[in-house]
This record gives sequence, C-alpha cells and structure tokens, in this order.
Amino acid sequence: MKKYNYKDDFEMIYLRHEYLRRCDRLEGSYVKEFSGVVHSTARIMYDKLKPNFDKVGFQLEDIAAITNVYLLGYMGIYSFKNNKEALEKFIASYKIKHGEHSFPTEAEINRKDRNNLINFLRQKLQHCSVICSRKARNIIVGRDKRGTFAYTKDTRPATDEKIIESCKEYGYRKVTNNELKEIRKKARENGEQDLYDKDGFKVIQIEILSTTIKNEDYALMIRKECITPEMKMVEIENKYELEMYKEKFKKLNSSQRRRKLKRFIDNNDDNRYLKKEISLAKKILSRPKSMV
Repeated sequence: MKKYNYKDDFEMIYLRHEYLRRCDRLEGSYVKEFSGVVHSTARIMYDKLKPNFDKVGFQLEDIAAITNVYLLGYMGIYSFKNNKEALEKFIASYKIKHGEHSFPTEAEINRKDRNNLINFLRQKLQHCSVICSRKARNIIVGRDKRGTFAYTKDTRPATDEKIIESCKEYGYRKVTNNELKEIRKKARENGEQDLYDKDGFKVIQIEILSTTIKNEDYALMIRKECITPEMKMVEIENKYELEMYKEKFKKLNSSQRRRKLKRFIDNNDDNRYLKKEISLAKKILSRPKSMV
C-alpha cells in the first residue's frame, strides 16, 4: 500500500482512511442516529483547537463532516454492535465492579458505548488538529537563515540577506564548522573579540530569524489546546451521567432506594476510591425510612 504524505495526500491522512478500509460495511444510518454526539463534540473540539484548523481553512462544518467519517470508522470497528470482544470485556469489567451475578442493562451498555464513541472522536479530532498543524507548517513556516562567512579581497557591501543568498557574488567566502572552531580557539587564546581567518580576513556570523510560526510554537500550541477539551468533555459527560442517575434514584420508592444503597455498599465496601460515596450511603441509610 502507498505510504501517504502531508504534501500530496493530506485528505487521506486526516480522514483516517485505514479505519474505513477495515470496516466490513458502512452504515449511513449511524450519521443520523448520532448527529447530536457528532455536532456537540465537533463544536467543542473546534472551539478549542481553532488555531490549528484555521491554518488549513477548516470551518466548523468541515470539522463536523470529518467527525462523521470518524463516527463511521468507530461504529464499523469498535462499537459494541460490531465488536463482540469489546462487549465481552465490558461485561466482564462490569461484573468485577458490581458482582459476579450482575449484568449490565441495555441502557448501561448503550451509555458505555456512547462514552467510548465520544472519547474516540475527541482523540481523533485532536490528532486531526496535529495533522493540520503539520500541513500548515509544510506551507507557511519558514526557517531561520544563518551562516558564517569570511571577507576576501573582492568583498563589497551587501545586506545580510544578499550575503546568505549569494555570498560569492558579493565577494564573501563560506566558513566551515571545523574552520570556525579553530578560529574561535585562536581568538580565545589571543584574547580577541573579533574573529579572523588564517589569512587575516574578518569572519562574520549572520542569523536571520524567520517571522513565521516556528515548529516549537506549534508544539506548544497543540499541548495547550489539547488538554482543555479533554477535561471539558469529561466534565460534561460526568455531569450528564450524574443528573441521569439522580433522576432514576428520585423515581424509586423508599424501599427501593434503601435496597440500592445497601447493594452499593456491599459491592464496593472495600473500594478505597469510593470511601466518600460509601460513607454518604451509610449516612442516608441511618435516617428513618420515611426520610430515605
């Protein structure tokens, strides 16, 4: 298979063609079914990674379209509907957490699958922004220009740019790195500030910094931007699940609530990560039945 590059195959790279190739069948109905997830995830990631997407001209609608492609890849390869091994692993993990005889409900399976989808889309959009930055760097990012030159008997006045671009035309000679080391060593031994070659001609070092975005600037920008949307999406998901559990708990009668709290304590009493929750559950159970 051809090895794709950013210059000629940018679309194939950011659309993650390898996922689509692995799908046995692409179901277009998923686009409608998960339109809410796609558009909310695309919007949040676009807002947070906009500087990278802007560099290649991507707008929000472009990111939403790309997210739909990622959605099809996830559903075709990793979703519980098409990946029985992934579903079995989730069920095994659920039993470890809730007890050997417990089994996740269809709603819990769908919720877990949805969360996995959102995480997948976040990761792929984050990587897409990195790909965009690399493509943009390919287009607009210049390089610093630097070099070391020695005067000659034919040297005539010229700008730094002219010397770097056409040193011989203006009577300058390029100085190699090894030669420069010897020149500096000799200058230190003689206590001289200026540098001269073996023929006594002055040596100059020229550096013209690029005014475009540097590679390290992109790297810094990516690190800063990619942390925030992850945290934001996790926060949104946690709030969503918490509110959903609250509503389900409110609909239970007093006896059902007590049984659920007792079951929670029995299944997690030795879980050190749930100490606060277990303590709260025990506190609620200590109240009169009518107040639970």
